[in-house]
Amino acid sequence: MSDFNQLKNILFLDIEMPELTGIDFLRSLSKKPATIFTTAYANYALEAFDLDVVDYLLKPIEFSRFFKAVTKAIQRIGGENISALPTEEKTNYFFVKADYKTVKVNHEDVLFIESHQKYICIYTTKQKIITLLSLSNIMQHLPSQQFVRVHRSYIINIDKIDSIEGNMIHINKHELPISKGQKEAFFALIDKQKLF
Repeated sequence: MSDFNQLKNILFLDIEMPELTGIDFLRSLSKKPATIFTTAYANYALEAFDLDVVDYLLKPIEFSRFFKAVTKAIQRIGGENISALPTEEKTNYFFVKADYKTVKVNHEDVLFIESHQKYICIYTTKQKIITLLSLSNIMQHLPSQQFVRVHRSYIINIDKIDSIEGNMIHINKHELPISKGQKEAFFALIDKQKLF
């Protein structure tokens, strides 16, 4: 079956609608489709991702973000082979909105990312960036061979680890905990990265 046939299983949903919000509508569904929110309001992001939506697109929507969201939706509903869609060029950076501007963040500059309720702090070699996102959302846009979630509140860049002592990871004078639930997967990944 062509991947384009999977598009009929994707729901694009606005949030601000007359009488009923998109969030309330999605909550009312017993079987939720792969949903992509399209909205001009960033303040609903956390609530939307709590509903396990595929993506959250802020208007005006750039084609590259639209493409990425649709690709994720197709993968979620079972279309692992997305060759029918144009190939998206992989990049070694991402953009986030912070302090009323859009900031480019290179993967190689990221030390770790910390969750703080409704927002995250991205610690880099140059600065700390605060943006309204969830760890789960940003993790989907990071290369899994380089970034790993070690705790419900932390994603780390494996390349930046200085040392590991017990259940603590040392990165550039920061000490980050490894949770019990993530410990086995984390050390299995470390072993795979040539532990001698």
